[in-house]
Amino acid sequence: MMSLCAEDKLTKTRTELKTILTPEANELWNDASYKVCKQVYKLYKMGSMYPKIVADCNRQMNEYLIELDEYGVKQGKTSPIYRPKCSQKEKQRLILTNRE
Repeated sequence: MMSLCAEDKLTKTRTELKTILTPEANELWNDASYKVCKQVYKLYKMGSMYPKIVADCNRQMNEYLIELDEYGVKQGKTSPIYRPKCSQKEKQRLILTNRE
C-alpha cells in the first residue's frame, strides 16, 4: 500500500517533468535517476520498503528539478527547498571570523 502511494507521487512528478524537459532528456533522466536510486539503496533490496524507498528517492530528485525550473539556481527564501544551513547570528560570526 505504501509503495502504491509513493508510485503515484512519483508518476505525478514525472508528468510535470514532461512539461519541462525535452522527450529525449526526460527519457534519459527517468532512466538515470531510477538507476541511481536503485544503486544508492541496494543494501535494502531484500526489504519490504525497498520499492517505496526507491520511488521516494526518484520523486525527490524530480521535485528538485521541478523547483529549479520554477525558482532558478539561486532559489532564494521563497523556494520550498530553501534550507538555511545556519542561523543569521552564526552567519555573522562566520563572516567576522573569516575576515580576521
